[in-house]
Amino acid sequence: MKFLISDTILRAAGETRDEIDLLLHDLANAEGIAAGPSVHGEVDAIALSPRRGGILLTLLDTSERPVQMFPLQTTTLEPHFDVYARTIENPSGMDDLTSLRGFEALDYGKKVAHDQAGEAIQELVGPVLSLDLESARRFFSLLFVLVSSASEDTRKKHRRHR
Repeated sequence: MKFLISDTILRAAGETRDEIDLLLHDLANAEGIAAGPSVHGEVDAIALSPRRGGILLTLLDTSERPVQMFPLQTTTLEPHFDVYARTIENPSGMDDLTSLRGFEALDYGKKVAHDQAGEAIQELVGPVLSLDLESARRFFSLLFVLVSSASEDTRKKHRRHR
């Protein structure tokens, strides 16, 4: 399924554009995305545009005509954004991530935070999008990069450990 991002959101993305492109590529190749139970019609793409308090998801058919619109209140994801950002920023004082134990601990913390966020995404968009956990995690990552209040550096480097 294609994901289309409005120019307004992309202009605000700043230097995270490369990361957004990678996430869009990952989502386009994900197989665990389908229209949800309340959607009537074939969905070929999902357009994301800004709206107060979040993002408007517009499900589009193969001719890019709207099938359904769904306001996604990203403010409800702020706690997940915060936990994920703190995990990435490594506040626990583990300075030596070169050790295998330090790396594994950070990696596990990111996985747990990411899984919980993915489950929250599944619940939020469930009426219009059916997402497996892997796809929900990817969609969360996209939203994290697009709208979280984390620093640009954190959003840009969320895939890599310090």
